[in-house]
Amino acid sequence: MSLSKLEMVGFKSFMAPINLEFKPGITAIMGPNGCGKTNIVDAVRWVLGEQSARQLRSSKMENVIFNGTQEHKPMGYASVNLTINNERGQFPLDYAEITITRKVYRSGVSEYFINKLPCRLKDIRDLFADTGTGSHSYSVIEQEMIDWVLNDLHGERRLMFEEAAGIVKYRMRREEAQRKLDLTDADLLRLEDILEELRTQVRSLKYQMAKARRYEIVRDRIRGWEVVNIRAQLSDIAGGRREAEAELTECLTRSRSEDSSLAELERKVEEARSEMLRARSLVVARRQTVAQAARAYHLADVRYVNQIASSIEVSDARLALQQARVNEAQSTRDYLLAIAGLERALGRAVPFARPVQRVAGSAAGQ
Repeated sequence: MSLSKLEMVGFKSFMAPINLEFKPGITAIMGPNGCGKTNIVDAVRWVLGEQSARQLRSSKMENVIFNGTQEHKPMGYASVNLTINNERGQFPLDYAEITITRKVYRSGVSEYFINKLPCRLKDIRDLFADTGTGSHSYSVIEQEMIDWVLNDLHGERRLMFEEAAGIVKYRMRREEAQRKLDLTDADLLRLEDILEELRTQVRSLKYQMAKARRYEIVRDRIRGWEVVNIRAQLSDIAGGRREAEAELTECLTRSRSEDSSLAELERKVEEARSEMLRARSLVVARRQTVAQAARAYHLADVRYVNQIASSIEVSDARLALQQARVNEAQSTRDYLLAIAGLERALGRAVPFARPVQRVAGSAAGQ
C-alpha cells in the first residue's frame, strides 16, 4: 500500500486546486517555513477521518476552509481527495486505486466518499483498520505524538502497538459491540418502564372496559323499557284518539239533530209571531170597537143630560159597552196566551212574565 495522489481545494492555505502525485522514490516533502508542509499532513489526517479541530491546529472544523486574503475571497467549502494504490489487495475492495474524499461546508455539513460513492465516516475507519493508516495511526505522526508515545502518559504506546499487531479492528468491533450492548441495556430499561406504564394503563383500560360493558347492559335495558313505555303511550294515545273520534261523531250527530230542532223552533217562532200579529190586529180592532162604544156612550150620556134619554137606551148603551169591554178582555187574553206560547217555545217564558202581568193589569184596569 502506498499513497498515489493527494488533491486539495480550499483546504487551509490551498485556495487553488492542488494535485500532489507521490511517485515511487518520494520519501519526504521539504520546503521553507510557512510553505504548507504541515497543512499537507493535516489534509491527509483530515481526509482519513480526523474529528478533533485541535489536532488540526484549529479552534473549530470550519476553520480548515480557506478564509480568504486581501486579493482572494473566502471559499464556501474545503475538499480533499486521497488516492491510495491497492494493487497488492490490502484493502477489501476490487479496485487498483482507492480514492477517499471528504468535504466540509461552512454550515458544518460534512460529506464522505469512497471512489465517488457516498459513505459514512465509520466505513472509512473500518476500511483503514489494521492497515497502519488512519488519522491516529503510526503512519501519520508528528513531533508532539512522538513525545506522547515516549512518555506514555495516556496509553498512546499501547494503541500504537495494537495497531501494528493488527488487532485494532477487533478492538473497534468489541467497543462497538459493547456500545450497542449498553444502548440495548438502556433500551431494555426504557422498555421495562414503558411496560410498567402500559400495565398500569391496561389495568385502567380493563376497569374502563368493565364499566363500558355495564353501561351497555344498562343502556340496552333502558332502551327496552323506553320502547315498552313508548308502546304503552302510543296505545293510550290511540285509545284516546278513538274516544275523541267517537265523541266527535256524537257531537256531529247531536249538532245535526240540534240544527233540525233549531229549524223546527224557528218555524214555530214564525208561526207564533204570525199568531201574535193576528192577535194584535184583533186587539186593535176591538179597541176601535170599544172607542166607538165609548163615543156612543158619551153621546148617550150627553143626550141623557140634555134630553134625559130614556133609561132603556142608556141601559142598552151600557150593556153594549160592557159587552165591548168583555170582548176586548177576551181579545187581550188570546193575545197574551199567544205571547206566552211563543215564550215557551223560545225557552224564555220567565223573563216575559212581568211584562205580560203588566199588560194584563192594564187591560183589566181599562
